[in-house]
Amino acid sequence: MERKWIFDRQRFKEGVLVSIVFVVSTIVLWYVFEWIILEPKFPDFFTRVSGMVSRLGIDRPARGRSEPWQWLINQPPTRAIGVMSGANIDLASLSPVGPLFNPHLEYAYWIQINWLLLLVTLPIVAYLLYRSISDEAARLCATWWIGSYFIWLIIRFIYRGLTYLFYYLPLIPPIVIGISFFLGERVHKEASGGFKSRAWTIATIIYSIAYLFYFFYLYPVPI
Repeated sequence: MERKWIFDRQRFKEGVLVSIVFVVSTIVLWYVFEWIILEPKFPDFFTRVSGMVSRLGIDRPARGRSEPWQWLINQPPTRAIGVMSGANIDLASLSPVGPLFNPHLEYAYWIQINWLLLLVTLPIVAYLLYRSISDEAARLCATWWIGSYFIWLIIRFIYRGLTYLFYYLPLIPPIVIGISFFLGERVHKEASGGFKSRAWTIATIIYSIAYLFYFFYLYPVPI
């Protein structure tokens, strides 16, 4: 018998508290690592924050800016290429093959989400919501994705100057877990004799190979 989901006030309070702690600790650690250890450009925290606030009214966002709803249709794809000092390279005609094939490059890859994930994102979110009625792991994944995505919609309307395609990356893990739930359950049934055919097993193998192929196409030399 499936257990129905009931709103738990105490768990909701705990979730809000954990979220606040997570946000505060992320901001503090981000500031310490990036603006104190890696790039100590600002003498104190208040100078850094005032510099960030001054960019809220930016008129010309940096190239590569994208809207959160564009993340679901993989637009706009952007090349990230680092060229060695002194190298004479035409960036306009350069494809991101990476330093393995071009010694003049420090790194090279596409800032682009794998289509094999994007095509199933919304169906998997719907599946996780359906499964979350009786499955706490699915509920966690659904909350993770929906909460992480909609917070960027809110940020977009407050601060539209700097949102990028790669901000979608933290939303990928719950989708991957959801795909594993969906395919793994069906492959398990086939392996245990629950299904007569092996269609889901074959589909899972094809999907995994296609994903790996596209991954290495986008990131020929990961960094």
